[in-house]
Amino acid sequence: MTTLADLLRLALPQGTHLLAGQEHLQRAVSWAISLRPSPPAFPHLNGGELILMDLADLALLDPSLSLARVIADLAAVRVAAIAVLGTVDEEAVSVASQLHSPLFALPVGSRLTDVEREAIRVIVNRQAQLERFASQVTHELTNLLVSGASLDQVAQTLARHANCTITVHGLLGDLLAAAAPGGRGLDEGLLADLHTETARLLQEQPGEASFLAALPNQRGSRWVTIITSNHQRYGALSAIAPGNDLDDVAKLVAERGALTCALELGRRQTISAGELNRRRQFIRDLLAAPEPGAISLAQRGLQWSFELDRRQVSFYIGSDQPIPMPLLHRCAQLVEEELTQRRVSNLVTPEEETGDILVLCGLGPGKPARRGRRLAKALHDRLAAQLPTVTLRVGVGRSADGAVGLIQSINEAAQALQLSKRIRGTDPVSYYGDMGLFRLLLPLQGSDVLRKFYDETLGALAAYDARQQASLVETLAAYFAHHGNLSRTAEALFLHRNTLLYRMERIAAIIGHDLNDPEMRLLLQVAFKVQQLL
Repeated sequence: MTTLADLLRLALPQGTHLLAGQEHLQRAVSWAISLRPSPPAFPHLNGGELILMDLADLALLDPSLSLARVIADLAAVRVAAIAVLGTVDEEAVSVASQLHSPLFALPVGSRLTDVEREAIRVIVNRQAQLERFASQVTHELTNLLVSGASLDQVAQTLARHANCTITVHGLLGDLLAAAAPGGRGLDEGLLADLHTETARLLQEQPGEASFLAALPNQRGSRWVTIITSNHQRYGALSAIAPGNDLDDVAKLVAERGALTCALELGRRQTISAGELNRRRQFIRDLLAAPEPGAISLAQRGLQWSFELDRRQVSFYIGSDQPIPMPLLHRCAQLVEEELTQRRVSNLVTPEEETGDILVLCGLGPGKPARRGRRLAKALHDRLAAQLPTVTLRVGVGRSADGAVGLIQSINEAAQALQLSKRIRGTDPVSYYGDMGLFRLLLPLQGSDVLRKFYDETLGALAAYDARQQASLVETLAAYFAHHGNLSRTAEALFLHRNTLLYRMERIAAIIGHDLNDPEMRLLLQVAFKVQQLL
């Protein structure tokens, strides 16, 4: 079935304007017929036709006939729509609107015989015309890319061909480009809602297939096409329409547009790959340098306006779940944008081996520790807003002066992030200075030392719990958490005090030590810290 929307995109000349009947563009069209300047003006009409009319021919046919009268007569026989060459008066537009008759204004210079032939060709062989149209769109988009056009220009071209709003979103749901047909304004409220919704869809749709999705708050629907190349995702392109008025042409335009956007976004990433390699090499050389304060390293840092002899702080940003590489790179871009907006000198480097992002920041005047934490919190909040379904964590090293201090801060930030991931703390920002005993234990993680220490202290109690399905380890942890206060411990565990006393006696017997011994209490509390690293 060929619709008016199909003909508008595939057959009617560029520059055709819809004057009335926007809501009826999905109406089926059976044929295309031009008005003749002599009787009979039309052959027998069966309904469903697209009527092509030159107002000069109408004047020759009957000077007394107004366009409004002709529209009313044609609406009575249920033609699909009317396309007019010439100046259309307001009365004609008003009558067309009242009678729900779509009315098009053809551009000056149009040849009705050519328009009629193209329309009939589409009606007879729609699929072939769709393929021809797709080739034309692809050619135009390719020329845009070659000429260095922006994504906004690409979106404008797609909106014109699809006759609907087009949006291009990055992997985080961030809006990269948007355009509406005919220069119409964009719904800013809808664009804001699509930000979070697109990020969610991209995470929930692991494949590369296009799909239909409802707009937030039942404002219509959109055809979502994943922007992908060589199985690497870059974002999503959407064709948006009220209701469910998205036709095959709009979907086709969206899919061709997504291919073009993939080329452009892939090109941008290729350009940045060399820059990222330079940054990674600089970090590797800094960490491995026998003399980190060497002038050569300081000079290399200046290419990013990063001064190694100033006070700096390091962050590591990561997640409890693996972050796909394109998403990791986009997160790094957002971090850099945020710091640049705050006028903070920075060097941001995504590490593909670990899936984390290293952030080096130059600190200005003020209390360094407080300033570093504020920056870390701001970065976390910016990314969390873009990735609401991903648990993001930030490890913060202590601020320090010079290259040697920066290396220490980098290592501390890495340990802070590692600990935050390990213990799944509730605070997403973990500061190395607050790690306490973990600063001593973390370097031993993975060694036999921690396992042996745990077995010698809490091992017997844990084994008893496993055999008897008891909870004595939990009881002892609560006892220490409440500083040895039996009443508060019993209340926290919902136990009678006598029941808790019995449990504490069993714990002491199994461990083989007096729980009132200060040294033993210290060892057991250290063991609970060790437990979180095993």
